Amino acid sequence: MATISLSKAPPAPAAGLLVTAVAAGAFCLFLIQPLIAKLLLPSFGGGAEVWAVCLVFFQTLLLGGYLYADVLSRRLPLHSQGRVHVALAAIVIFALWLPAPDPSHAAGSPAIDLLLSLSRLIGLPYLMLASASPLLQYWHAALGAGRAAYRLYSWSNLACIAALLAYPLLIEPWFSLRHTLTAWRAAVTACALLFALLAWNLRDHPSDVPEDAPDAAPPGRRGIYGWLWLSFLGSALLLTVTNHLCRQVAPFPFLWSAPLLIYLLTFVIAFARDLSPDISFLSGLAGVTLLCAGIWYSPHDLFHPGAPMLAAGLFFLCLFCHSKLARQRPSPRFMTSYYFILAFGGALGSVFVAFLAPHLFKGEFELGAVLLGAAATLLAASLTRGRILTFTAATSLAASGAAALAIVSAHHNGLIASARGFYGSIRVADRHEPQGTLRLMLHGATIHGSQWLDSRADDPSSYYGPASGAARAFAFRPANAKVGIIGLGAGAMTAWSRKGDIFRFYEIDPWVVSLASDQFTYMKHAAGQVEVVLGDARLSLESEPPQQFDLFFVDAFSGDSIPVHLLTREAFLLYKRHMKPDGILAIHVSSRSLDLTAVVRAVATHAGWTAIAVPDRGEALKGYTPSLWMLAGPRERLAPILPPTSPPPPPERFDWSDDQSSLLHVLRHASRRR
Repeated sequence: MATISLSKAPPAPAAGLLVTAVAAGAFCLFLIQPLIAKLLLPSFGGGAEVWAVCLVFFQTLLLGGYLYADVLSRRLPLHSQGRVHVALAAIVIFALWLPAPDPSHAAGSPAIDLLLSLSRLIGLPYLMLASASPLLQYWHAALGAGRAAYRLYSWSNLACIAALLAYPLLIEPWFSLRHTLTAWRAAVTACALLFALLAWNLRDHPSDVPEDAPDAAPPGRRGIYGWLWLSFLGSALLLTVTNHLCRQVAPFPFLWSAPLLIYLLTFVIAFARDLSPDISFLSGLAGVTLLCAGIWYSPHDLFHPGAPMLAAGLFFLCLFCHSKLARQRPSPRFMTSYYFILAFGGALGSVFVAFLAPHLFKGEFELGAVLLGAAATLLAASLTRGRILTFTAATSLAASGAAALAIVSAHHNGLIASARGFYGSIRVADRHEPQGTLRLMLHGATIHGSQWLDSRADDPSSYYGPASGAARAFAFRPANAKVGIIGLGAGAMTAWSRKGDIFRFYEIDPWVVSLASDQFTYMKHAAGQVEVVLGDARLSLESEPPQQFDLFFVDAFSGDSIPVHLLTREAFLLYKRHMKPDGILAIHVSSRSLDLTAVVRAVATHAGWTAIAVPDRGEALKGYTPSLWMLAGPRERLAPILPPTSPPPPPERFDWSDDQSSLLHVLRHASRRR
């Protein structure tokens, strides 16, 4: 291992060049995260689980980059480290410009297929970028900076934050995926050349540098376990809060990036200056309190107070974890090992949430479990801080237990059946109303259908009342109609079927099909023929010959919104290929957070259709939920229900495509509407 001198060493590279290299690598590392996830959404369903698996990949490759940096720094002299890294940079530059492979669906498991696709698309460049921060910090320390080299970690995390802000605010609304990906490849090529230049400067460095012994005590086993636990806890908190927000609100990029930005900001604060143990402890108390409040006051849309409570709780608890990690950082000699342990703990946290929790818990209970772990850590930290703080920490642990029980209780309230898979936890529950018992299918806070358990069982309820857009669409149905529907839910749409009709559903989640068949009677009592195609709707439709649908419904919700890839030009042209020339397309766009009417109008216009919004206030006493549907089709077909004057065409920014779309505009529109 190349040892480090804190006083005598050849001149170090200019600090500005090192900061530039670290910041550029980190910016590229985090810019690709929302970019590549969005690129793969159309192939893997568009739900919150896609982002969770992507985070597992990012954490694991980060671990691989840190392992590479650690092995390189411990096993080779500095000049040999430089030569190896120059070779890696050359390989990355070559690999970057090879033709990109198509997303894989070979393994049969969505999670494994997604990981394989990510590896083929960005694996090697991501590994090189991940290794940059610890390796360059080690070289900086080895060449004379000593412990001051840790400050580069703050610059690294600041660049990560800049990338996460830049993508949804500056890049996604104005630049296409294709152009952004090309620009990213060019930027990574420049980073590789810069890393190679810095590595080449090490070629004449001596193999051994005298060690400053007083500062070189190796970390003990207890310290290493502490690093592992704190990094695990921070990562698990990040994923559980992100998943909770996405399932309760909507899985759009802003809600992916915002918690990650908060997580990184706590690293910046913790490593820029040491926070006192008292401030760190109070931060942890505030975090537990806010997370408990956010769980009790669970958000139902982006503008609900529960959402900022959860975000603030994540910030303060991660600040508690990361400030403890910053105070425990070892001598620069062990810098790369320290970062490797942090990355290992982070990877374990993401694997626990994305892969283990769905098998351990029937419901989405991992947020409560991780919150309990954080509160227990806070209690352990309070034992040497006096009785008052210990009592306060014990109270926060009790509150965390109550919040965790609230999550379990909410899941089991009226529960009839539940199932959990890659696409989340689906439950069927009975709700007793004054006018009867209503059976619901739920995914988080989103209702996927309901049915009265009495003489009204064959009447469609929830979003499908007699005044809904769905009912208005069926007014255009001919005899012996063929109807295509994306999203099965409870199967309520089959209540509209007549003898001679064919209802063909496209459903991505096999558990939804199972629960709709076993716990609801809509499909069993359908007068027409019912078919179910299992898999992502767009992929299924692309592989089928034209179906000649008279009516086609898009009724697929993930959280509080339709997945973006079902609302693009390419998607609408695909629907049109499967419809008769005079067919009617109905899109369910009810959302508490987004106003998608302008998007549907713009994309429908591109497809040569006219689109009209059909709002329905619902009737609570009859089980009819307020809804907003949009009908699209030839203008002459929709003429009976068109308003006297046509609204002006929507701006071009609402004309979404697979290559370019942004929820930023519809979020702003929703906030103004409120």
